[in-house]
Amino acid sequence: MRIFKSVSVKWRLISTVYLLAIICFTCSDCLLANNNYYKNPKAILIRISKHGARKVVNELYNNPNHWSFILQHIAKGKTSWLKVAVALHHEADGAVNEMLCLSVGEALEVAPANVLKITLSEFSLQDICKSVDVDDFRYNSSELAKKAIDRRIRSISVITDPELKCICIKCIQLLKESKNNIDKYYNKAK
Repeated sequence: MRIFKSVSVKWRLISTVYLLAIICFTCSDCLLANNNYYKNPKAILIRISKHGARKVVNELYNNPNHWSFILQHIAKGKTSWLKVAVALHHEADGAVNEMLCLSVGEALEVAPANVLKITLSEFSLQDICKSVDVDDFRYNSSELAKKAIDRRIRSISVITDPELKCICIKCIQLLKESKNNIDKYYNKAK
């Protein structure tokens, strides 16, 4: 009888551990996935669909390293990251909204057609075709800020897609206006 109790306890322990391992490996919200999901745009979109954009925005924004990683990747203009920006923007407000707009605007320098095709369903043209973040050390002078805006204008001006032509003209106009405002900002800062 004692042999059966010993085997029974071992069997329960082994089966419990095995069951927990299966649950962990099959669950998309496993601890390992939770720690690094922010590095994968597809994982972020899945998390948004499961938990809602507001919860995911709060999780990401409350971890500065994760948030910075995401903003940097959005600024590279890849389709998958721009889709993340659109999904997050849906529930973004205040500083989060502003940071997303600035990152999407920065992506105009490298992938303007992607930006305009993907993000205009959620962002307004005024949100993305505007000045740079003057608090960003990369634009700590009027000259550096203007150069960034000029890069965006040049990048947009080479788009040949006829569907985007009017949008490009409006975006360039908004960028030129923001460039004029750069001098006003930096002259006040002196």
